[in-house]
Amino acid sequence: MLQWYQIRDEYVILKFDFAVDTTTLVNSNFSLYNANDATPTTEVTSPFDTINVERDYQGVSRELYLYWNVDLAPSSEYGIVIENLETISRVVKETVTIYFTTKANFATPNISESEYTKEPTNIEDFSIKSIGSLNDSLSGGTESSEKISIVSIYPDEHESYYIDVNSYQGKIEITFNDFIPTNFVNSQDFKVQKKLMSGRGISPWTTVPCLVTQSGTEPIVSIYLPAQTATPLYSYQISDLSDYIFWENGYKYRLIISKEVGY
Repeated sequence: MLQWYQIRDEYVILKFDFAVDTTTLVNSNFSLYNANDATPTTEVTSPFDTINVERDYQGVSRELYLYWNVDLAPSSEYGIVIENLETISRVVKETVTIYFTTKANFATPNISESEYTKEPTNIEDFSIKSIGSLNDSLSGGTESSEKISIVSIYPDEHESYYIDVNSYQGKIEITFNDFIPTNFVNSQDFKVQKKLMSGRGISPWTTVPCLVTQSGTEPIVSIYLPAQTATPLYSYQISDLSDYIFWENGYKYRLIISKEVGY
């Protein structure tokens, strides 16, 4: 049911291997227990903040963020029980329990919505193209009857003017209406650049050395940004991502997609 998960100080990330019926993403289906000898014993009351599907669930990547609403004891074993989830075709999935042990310095503060929800920022940036505008440039534009087109991009142009340094583990996902030819799956046809936003004068755009892949089961292109380390590392190569920065502080990022993609 899960492709992977992460237990973080502020939240838990669950990546599902199926399209979830979002009506089943409710708090009652995610329980937390004090674990003893790998057996859930005492349930923890209201362990997570109230799930807001629009805010906390990414449909394209099938990732759910559960924000802690309790303080967990350090150096203690817990179990998160996930149950009663359904696919979009109403198939009930099996119950899964995740066991984890908190670190000696593990701290989960009570987090209110105002502390991790940023207000919309009304800044118009003309360097950002809408998906419709991008699609007019791909595969011959609007005259092409079988044109490749973009269905969605995460992070998208509306919700992510400000991005956390660790957001989505430095990955951009582009969902197309069909698979693109593999000869376009490279960092030249999908180019990420960054530009310093502060300081005097005009800062140049510099190309970020990214890794580009395409899913074998879905028409999704993933672009991995390297972590800010001496030797470039990508998120899938790192077991504990908590101390890594992918989106460099004070920089603006842009994605350039070749108009040749899809021919």
